Amino acid sequence: MTELELIKLQDERLSKVKWCYFASILIGVWLIFNALSFSSGSSFIFYDNLISGSAIVLLGALSLQRKFDWLRWFLGAIGCWLLVAPLVFWAPTAQVYDSNTLAGALLITFSFLLPGMPRKAAPESSDTDVPPGWSFNPSSWQQRGPLIALAFVGFFCARYLASFQLGYIDTVWDPFFGSGTRNILTSDVSHAFPVSDAGLGAFSYMIDALAGFAGGRDRWRTMPWMVVLFGLLIIPPGITSVTLVILQPVAVGAWCGICLFTSAVMLIMVPLAFDEIVATLQYLYKAKKSGKKFWTVFWFGGGVEAESAAENLEAEESGIGIWRILGGAGVTLQWTLVASFFLGAWMMSAPALLGFAGVAANFDYFTGALVVTFSITAMAEVSHSARLLNIPIAIALIISPLFIQSVTVIALANQVCAGIILVLISIPRAKINARFGGLNKYIY
Repeated sequence: MTELELIKLQDERLSKVKWCYFASILIGVWLIFNALSFSSGSSFIFYDNLISGSAIVLLGALSLQRKFDWLRWFLGAIGCWLLVAPLVFWAPTAQVYDSNTLAGALLITFSFLLPGMPRKAAPESSDTDVPPGWSFNPSSWQQRGPLIALAFVGFFCARYLASFQLGYIDTVWDPFFGSGTRNILTSDVSHAFPVSDAGLGAFSYMIDALAGFAGGRDRWRTMPWMVVLFGLLIIPPGITSVTLVILQPVAVGAWCGICLFTSAVMLIMVPLAFDEIVATLQYLYKAKKSGKKFWTVFWFGGGVEAESAAENLEAEESGIGIWRILGGAGVTLQWTLVASFFLGAWMMSAPALLGFAGVAANFDYFTGALVVTFSITAMAEVSHSARLLNIPIAIALIISPLFIQSVTVIALANQVCAGIILVLISIPRAKINARFGGLNKYIY
């Protein structure tokens, strides 16, 4: 493609998305007059909204010109800041928190999601969106839809908890543990964060949801950087949420029902996100191996060979039956994984139900949370081998009487029996229904 053709293509794209930049400008105007019309109760927030709104208006106006189209990246950055600013400044009114959250989400949508990714050239096309050798498309809306829905569920739950921490509501409801949620949210562990930790969770979930909307059905090859970022926003937080779960009974001595629910939501998102990450990393590896510049492909994407495309059409048509209809392509719910999940949940609740505390209880909290994490992660067929990580945990449970002293016999018997069962149900390999471009032979 010649430079003249590229400029023409960019002009055509800009003419189609200009309305998004005008919408961004309106968001800036809204922030300015919102700050002038309503008391925020904080001079920091007042001036922050004035400055942010003015910057949005200026950057939005400049972005209307093709040569300044890249400035919309800064608009997206301001959108992220608007999401987190009420937490940094401990916004004293709920109106400011809601207004900034809505403005930030819309700004990210109008400055980045709808206009799409700037490119150095036209994206290479192919006859299929399915990765070479795969039996389904991990970037399809059928795959990403559940992730986006779960992210919004997590956002609203976390925002409810943040409203209590920020002082917008006086009480907080817990469906199972009475005052447990209040004790967790007002604990020293929670206050150790300079901002509302629940608010940070809400921010994370909102970014997850918005990132889920970015790109089309072929983003595994056209937007590798976004897929990698999407995975980093889900997988590490999902796994580290286990730490926060363990801290509840160990450091605070209480459970938070809604906190457990939001952690479960984040963990469920992990196996749903794994396949797209693997497809993108596989594509980047093959692109690098074929002589393409890694970072060029990483940032701007590329295409696939025609032979692979034809192979994929046949593979996609053969499909994976009911899994594809249910949006569960690449996920298996083998009974052994479900059983190990409930076994981990039992270990986390055993100290309270069997009446023991101390080192043995903390050991059960820790091992139970890890078993739950590895079991859910293994439900993604491409990461099914993660279930084998439960075996070392099972061995530790079996030999626990050797290093845990002064506890009841029933507590030790529970750990030994749980360990034996965990070994037995972690060994069997589930039937792998999908194909992952030659990776199936590495899934044990």
